Parts: sequence; structure tokens; C-alpha cells
Amino acid sequence: MEMTKPEFERSSNARESSPVQVPREPLQVTIREAAALLSYDPRTIRRLITQGELTAIGRGKLRRIAMADLRAYQVRNRC
Repeated sequence: MEMTKPEFERSSNARESSPVQVPREPLQVTIREAAALLSYDPRTIRRLITQGELTAIGRGKLRRIAMADLRAYQVRNRC
């Protein structure tokens, strides 16, 4: 069986467009990742969570911080 090109295929002079790869920011980060983003020690991030300055989701080692909360903290504290 011979394969043929579909009739709707682009002509050879059509400009090919490739999708642009935009790096995505994660919705949540770990305590270690948050510390790296703010150039803080992870213990400082835990202290900020305990003091209520940052909100963490989860308990124990599975804590995550929403990027929106991290950005809001940065704005409030001019990090």
C-alpha cells in the first residue's frame, strides 16, 4: 500500500512555527527550595512558618509553601 501526502498539508513555502517553551514557575516549593530562593537558611524558613509570616501546606517533612505566599512575603519584606 502506497502512502500519499494529505491534501491539506502545508505548501513548502509555508513558514514553520514552533511552540515557544516558557519556563513555568512551580505552584509550591519545599522549605529547602524556598530557602534557596530567598537566600535564607531552611531553619529561618521554618521559624517564619512557626511565627505565621509564611504559610505552609502539609506537616512534617512534607511541608510546601505556595509561590504566591513566598512572593507576597518578598514584597512585604523587600527581599
